[in-house]
Amino acid sequence: MEITIVENDAGQRLDRFLRKAFKATPLSLIHKALRKGRVKVNGKRGKGEQPLVAGDVITASDIDFRRLVTITEKVAEYSEDLSPLILFENDRFIVVNKPVGLPVHPGAFHHGDTLIDLIQRHLKHNDGSLSFSPSLAHRLDKGVSGAILACKAADALRLATEHFRENNIRKEYLAIVGGEIFVDEGFIDTPLEDKKGNMLESQTKWRVVERLKDCTLLRVRLLTGRMHQIRRHLSGEGLPIIGDTEYGGRKAIRIMLHSHLLEFKDTLTGKKISVEAPMPDEMKAFVQRCRPISG
Repeated sequence: MEITIVENDAGQRLDRFLRKAFKATPLSLIHKALRKGRVKVNGKRGKGEQPLVAGDVITASDIDFRRLVTITEKVAEYSEDLSPLILFENDRFIVVNKPVGLPVHPGAFHHGDTLIDLIQRHLKHNDGSLSFSPSLAHRLDKGVSGAILACKAADALRLATEHFRENNIRKEYLAIVGGEIFVDEGFIDTPLEDKKGNMLESQTKWRVVERLKDCTLLRVRLLTGRMHQIRRHLSGEGLPIIGDTEYGGRKAIRIMLHSHLLEFKDTLTGKKISVEAPMPDEMKAFVQRCRPISG
């Protein structure tokens, strides 16, 4: 076996690259091959902790590295065109307007298309990387629509992950909540529990966009990124999102929550990227129906 490291495989340890590239190979076999010197980098014995750079040549002997079928190889079976959903694209990032009802990743109860499948097919990723394929930088729930960021390169994904971790990406949503609100804006600073039972700092800002009949259209900004944060925070304030029956909202055609704005700085180029996803038609129609009749 001989592999030449490309840019998207560079910057990681040899052992981690092998684990990602050959997921069907038992981890114990990879460690054994490294320990016995059967893996070489540029003709010299490879060490698990050594970093890889573009152009490195990895060779292995007397070992059967087995690859799993990758997402890139699976996407040919999908025929949907992603183009109408693309809000922004350059050589490092792509922002897509996710439709409501489309999951971002495969799940136990979903066997059809996912957003990552469509993105992979659109990009036709073929730069030779074995450990990286274009990936989503964050998630949106299946019942939520709007702007979502994917990265075309490993360094872009690392940058985006760091931005999200440090809350350096501006994320704003449109939400239609039940009930009347008599103030114009609010700030929620209520810790939320994660799956492990830890209480995590969680902050959400909101402001009224339009007061409607028995409901209110809000613009909501996430200052932290916890699971279901907007849905849990607004519900906890007595303002459940319409359609979000899991958190006390009344039934509707969908969860009335939409990722409206993503804004961040690409530190490699120094350029600010700001992308808006327009309110979807079904939310517009709901707002129109709920407007008070004048006169």
